[in-house]
Amino acid sequence: MWASSVPSNNDYPHAPWWQWSEEMDHHELNNFKSAVDILKPNTQTFNNQMPYSLESMTKKVWKLIENSMDRDYENWGKDYTPLPLDFIDDPEYMKNIQFAGIEDLVEKNLTFYAASLNNEGVWDITWDWGQYPEAFAIGNRIWKGILIVNRCNILQKFKRISTV
Repeated sequence: MWASSVPSNNDYPHAPWWQWSEEMDHHELNNFKSAVDILKPNTQTFNNQMPYSLESMTKKVWKLIENSMDRDYENWGKDYTPLPLDFIDDPEYMKNIQFAGIEDLVEKNLTFYAASLNNEGVWDITWDWGQYPEAFAIGNRIWKGILIVNRCNILQKFKRISTV
């Protein structure tokens, strides 16, 4: 397993969800999704060397993702929860996902992204660390930039905005 946090995280200012523990969260699921993407061109080699197929691993990863994403769009933007577009960041994924209602959730998530821009044209951070206020003030600004880049890339891939 690729850990998204390590025990030493606990010794430094960090968001509560970066607290090291042995439980898997949506950050690890994104790591496994990335691993599947990286391995896909080498499916045959993977299948020959592992006791299970890449297809079965992919199905397992997407099942875990399905179970972890927040489906209650009324709560989106109120807390730090994994949204559909945190995992499905490209329309190509839509061809391979086999769970009920995903198209509607992705559409709602795209609409949510467009509607949740603030007056300055950026997305507000929907979380707070609840500790380390000085470090969070810096992190908040950095994360706003990360959200802008990531969400604009997603909106562009789904043809909601054009390139400049």
